[in-house]
Amino acid sequence: RGVKMKRKWIIPLLTSIFAASLIIGITTAYFSDSAAVSPDITAGTVVIDLSENFNPPTNWQAGETTPKEILIKNTGNKRAYIRVRVAGVWQKDQADTALDINNVQVTNNSSDWVLSGGYYYYKHVLNAGATTSPLDLSVKLLSKDEKYDGHTFMLKAYSQAVQATNGAYMDVWGLSSLPPEVEILSLP
Repeated sequence: RGVKMKRKWIIPLLTSIFAASLIIGITTAYFSDSAAVSPDITAGTVVIDLSENFNPPTNWQAGETTPKEILIKNTGNKRAYIRVRVAGVWQKDQADTALDINNVQVTNNSSDWVLSGGYYYYKHVLNAGATTSPLDLSVKLLSKDEKYDGHTFMLKAYSQAVQATNGAYMDVWGLSSLPPEVEILSLP
């Protein structure tokens, strides 16, 4: 009779334990589901290409003007602010010399560019895939003496771009603001 009594308790006890573990397992699964998601996030790029049209004059005479045209293409996928710095140098046999460049005057003839702090700033935000209107410069020889004979004047262009969002020009270019003529990108 003692063995029968123990068996009566064992089966209901095991059934209760089994049922309880099922309930706990289902409840735990319901409240602790997890999944890993790895979204693809690609950073945007700011990449530019500079092209120019400038034929350094040979036998350049005082008072003569030579045009130089500079274009910047945004080959990245972010909108960008563009600026260009130009630096003149007299060369002999394709090597830079120390000859004074103050006898050369550079003038901006383009309404889409503004000179500020030694840089020409494109007045518009340049969209991805777009090209600036030309930075149209006139390079005029003001005076010349024999020390310039056999030398060629080169006007080198250096371009920079920065994304047009998040005030990046402040961090990258160290500016507190863009020149007032430059379009400021406003987000909706």
